[in-house]
Amino acid sequence: MAIHMETLTKEQIARIHELTLELLGKQGIVMLSDHAVDTFRAHGAKVDGNRVFIPAEMIEDAIRSTPSEFTVCARNREKDRKIGTGYAPALAPTGGVPMVQDETGQHTVTWDDFRTMLKLTQTSPVVNMACSGAIYPVEKNAHEAIQMMLYHTVNMTDLPLIGNTEYRSIAEDTVQIAKIATGMEEDKHFAVGICNSLSPMGWDGKMLDGIRTMAEHNQPVNISCCAMAGATAPIYLMGCVLEANAEVLAGIVYSQLLRPGLPVIYGTTSSVMDMQSMGLTLGTPEYTLISSSCAQMAHHYGIPFRSSGGLTDAKELDAQAGMESAANLICGFASDVNFMLQSVGIYQSFMTIGWDKWLLDEEIMARLLFIRKGIGEIPEDLLEVVSDGVEAGDFLGEPSTVTDFRSELYWPKLADRRSYKNWKDEKENFRGLAWAKVHERLDSYVQPELQPDVKAGLEKYLTGVMGHKLPTF
Repeated sequence: MAIHMETLTKEQIARIHELTLELLGKQGIVMLSDHAVDTFRAHGAKVDGNRVFIPAEMIEDAIRSTPSEFTVCARNREKDRKIGTGYAPALAPTGGVPMVQDETGQHTVTWDDFRTMLKLTQTSPVVNMACSGAIYPVEKNAHEAIQMMLYHTVNMTDLPLIGNTEYRSIAEDTVQIAKIATGMEEDKHFAVGICNSLSPMGWDGKMLDGIRTMAEHNQPVNISCCAMAGATAPIYLMGCVLEANAEVLAGIVYSQLLRPGLPVIYGTTSSVMDMQSMGLTLGTPEYTLISSSCAQMAHHYGIPFRSSGGLTDAKELDAQAGMESAANLICGFASDVNFMLQSVGIYQSFMTIGWDKWLLDEEIMARLLFIRKGIGEIPEDLLEVVSDGVEAGDFLGEPSTVTDFRSELYWPKLADRRSYKNWKDEKENFRGLAWAKVHERLDSYVQPELQPDVKAGLEKYLTGVMGHKLPTF
């Protein structure tokens, strides 16, 4: 079944593409990397300092060479994930969040929080990819902290890995750790990198190094943009879409110059600046319009699309959080998202993650996945079933009701269907039910088995790059 949303007409898609070619060809884009500049120059692009002018033919060639689908291998091969049109979306936790909201309030991320996040990832009924950079514990040695985040992620989950690519060395660690954990060679894809442009119309050297490293090892890259209309992009939403499209395509071209056929995901988290708080706002209808438009551009190019998921500007599990997250998740699914980061748990734009909110977003996505399956085929004996039930006066005793009610109906984990009296007597609200479910999930977590030789290989690699024993984070 298709839950479908279109923001742009065919004529607008063609016009945005035409303007993108003109923008990248005449305005150019800043590449803060000598390697990237030299690569573009070597392939015939005009270069002025660190500004690269990308010809239309180079962009069209890159689009044609980008695969429309690919598979990311997990260390549990039963959990390999196909990403592309026609497949259920890859759903992943957040990325880069510095704060946690728990039952007592808000605090900076600790290692206990990081492990809680991994346990909820592994036990999730809907999240199907693990992200080592979902939340960041505060440590003096940030590089070693990221390495240990990677180690804990492949140790505590057996899902496909979304790794860290902030620096060339970190991207290398992502590839090597995932390679050891999965046992895969580089003719397979086993780690996804996340690389973001630098709006307006630029690319930072560290992110370009991330693309370069992943390309060297034949690993997929999510190439994204987070432009803010009114701040780092035009106030006009169409202008924001144009800029995002240009920045993402520039990154995709670089990836294809390095390795034609490298799998990439076209992504955006672009939205608007709130003109009162002067901050990025994501629980807004403008975000869904920009995201949906970029989804249409990605699908027009035949490239898998990434959006964000349950985004809200709310600070707690309230009506605002439910309203904004549901709207963003519904529109993401309706835009045929192939890969969703920040799918669960987000509060306060990208600043905070809450475990109760994680459960809310899972509940919304479970409903959307149920709807996505559609109403099903018409059973051959449908007329007989209806006739028998009518004859009996009800369908409670109908054999199909007894045998199939569990599989045919949606079963919520949190939504309350009790009578008002029972609800009032038991005095349980949605937030209380969510926290009870969080603790139940944490208590039920079982660490997936990691073979001794694989664990030894991971520790050998990390002690080698760190130059000392593994820290006890």
